[in-house]
Formats: sequence, C-alpha cells, structure tokens
Amino acid sequence: MSAIERLLKAVPYVRRPFHQRDVAVANLKVVEAELAATRAELAGTKAELEITKVRAANLERPISSKVRRSFDQQLWFLLAEEDARQDHSIGNLRRYVAETVDKNCPCLEIGPSFSPILPKSAGYRTTIIDHADQAGLVEKYTSHGVDVSKIEPVDIVWHGNSIAEATGRNRFDAIVAAHIIEHTPDLVQFLKDCSDALKQDGFIFLLVPDKRYTFDFMQPLSDVAKILGDHRAGRVRHSFESYFRLSMGVQDRGRIAWDQSGVSHLTFPHGDPIRCRQVAEQFMASSSYVDVHENYFTPISFAIILDELRYLGEIELELKVLTRPRECEFLAVLHKVGNSRVLSAESYLERKMHGHVMLMAEELERIKSAAKVLLD
Repeated sequence: MSAIERLLKAVPYVRRPFHQRDVAVANLKVVEAELAATRAELAGTKAELEITKVRAANLERPISSKVRRSFDQQLWFLLAEEDARQDHSIGNLRRYVAETVDKNCPCLEIGPSFSPILPKSAGYRTTIIDHADQAGLVEKYTSHGVDVSKIEPVDIVWHGNSIAEATGRNRFDAIVAAHIIEHTPDLVQFLKDCSDALKQDGFIFLLVPDKRYTFDFMQPLSDVAKILGDHRAGRVRHSFESYFRLSMGVQDRGRIAWDQSGVSHLTFPHGDPIRCRQVAEQFMASSSYVDVHENYFTPISFAIILDELRYLGEIELELKVLTRPRECEFLAVLHKVGNSRVLSAESYLERKMHGHVMLMAEELERIKSAAKVLLD
C-alpha cells in the first residue's frame, strides 16, 4: 500500500466523495446526540438511586428533629433513641413515683389492691380508695398467688360516686392510679373527678398498660372521638363493644402481659366469637357492674388524646411526664394547671400531625415485636 493510500485510509472522510462525507458527518452527529441523551438518562437514574438510598437509610434514622421538637418537654420520652436518657432520668417507673411524692403531703391512691405504690407502712400520708375493703381484697387475691400481706386497710370503699364526693371533698397534693384508666367507662369524667380532688398545682401519677405488651395487643387504639362520645353519653357502665372485644384478647404462650422482647405464639383464649357475643349480651343485660378494659393506649396515643382534650378545654390537666414502656406499662404524670388554651389552631394542628407521625413510628415497634409470629 502506497503512502497516498495509507493517508486516505487514515482520513476516511477525505477519501470519500463529498456527498458521502456529509451523510457520515450527519450520522455521526445523530449518534453523538443519542449518546449525550443516554448519558443524561444514566446520570438521572444514578441520582434517583442515590435519593432512594437516602430515603431507605432515613427509615432507620430517628424521626426528624422538627417533629420531635413539637413535643419538647424534657421529661417526655417518645422514641427508641431516648431509652437511655429515660433510664437515667426516670429509672424504675414505680420507684420514681414513690420517690417523687413527698411523704409529708396528703395523697390518694386509687385501687392499689395488693400492690400499693405509696404504702402507709412506708410512712406515706395515703388515703386508699378501692372497690372492696381490706378483708374483701385479701379474700379475692388469696387464690391469685400474690403476697396479700401487702394489702393495707382501705379508707374508702368506692361505690361509683365521684372521687371528690367519696373523699369528703378533701384535697390532695398527689393522686396515684395504677392500671385504672383503661377500665374507666368515662375517661374525661374520671380525669375531671381527679382534678376536683387535687389541690391547685397537684399531680396525678398514672401507670397505664401499653396495649402492645398485653392481651390487648390486637385491640384498636382509643381515640378522642370515642373518649368524648363516652363522656357525652355520661357512661357509667361498659359498652357492648368493650364486652365483645374480649373475643380479640390474646395470650402469648399463656401470658397476658410481656416485655419489649416481643411475642412468639399468640392465641385467642376466649374462644368462639359466638360465645363471646352471648357473654357480652349477658353482661349488658345484668344489673351488676362487670369490669373490662374500655380503652386501649400506647404512650403517644395517650399523649395525643390528652393534648386534644386540653386544647378543647375539656380538662385542666397538662401532661408533664411521659415515658416509654417498661415491662407492660408506661408512666404519665399530669399537672393541674387550669384550663387556659395557649396554642392557636394552626399551631395545634401542626403539633397534632407530628404526634401522629410519631404514632406511626410507635406502631412499627409493635410490628417488629411480632416478627416471630409473622415468620412462623
């Protein structure tokens, strides 16, 4: 091959006729444009992949600080990353209550049964109100395998009247109620009654079962609409719905309550819903009060309810302490502060939405706790 031929081969467009060269250049431009578009598409896909990675990572990160700041009280412990801070600040929930209440101040404990938190024997100025006297409680719980020697003399046997009336209009610095509010047919009235029996600036200490860690695992959360409906109806007995919901009660390997390690084998101990319906109808027809759980809470769901009741002016109590659950229960401390509303509607609705965002995070914990059941 001559030098001229080699040169023409190395510079192909030169050796072609002009019309072929122009077509080749045009085709080359088309290919270059297609290549540029492909590169742009790949760049966009890469960006989307990066966004997807960030979003996926965010599911494992704490809820945004903006959402959490809506509930900026120092003693509200709402999310898993606050467990260590809670353990440092609060520790054992019942011990915290006992150490917070001044022994020299008059206090009221509602329904302590066999496990008083503020025992008179420890020096507390406690008035005890319960559904039976000491002898009746000892008889009731002797067969339950508990230490009945802890049952103390009952000062007031409660017959369903208001707490203020039952206590002779005395006023207390503190009221303690463990595993009581989930039973109350009218939660708003119960809180009002407690408020009436408190001195100004007094506190109510509530230990509440977290429904995610008890036989109420499958039950729906109570909401403000139900709570207000019960109050507007002046309910003093339980509803048919609450009796029938016994059919949704569960046990985990025979346990009716458990801790945060999760569940593994859930069963319906009350059996056939047909039988549960019959029992519910019998309870409704009875003239006697038959006790069941009327409400179902988690810490954040309870905070949302209290927030809205206060915003609506239904109660004059403010939630000051709220913990995450330990074993099957959480602690809520309410402060009597009056009924002034401090938030605008816009601010309240933003806070309410943030509360429900955190409620979703709380629900994820319930789902994760059932991982063994889901994979069975």
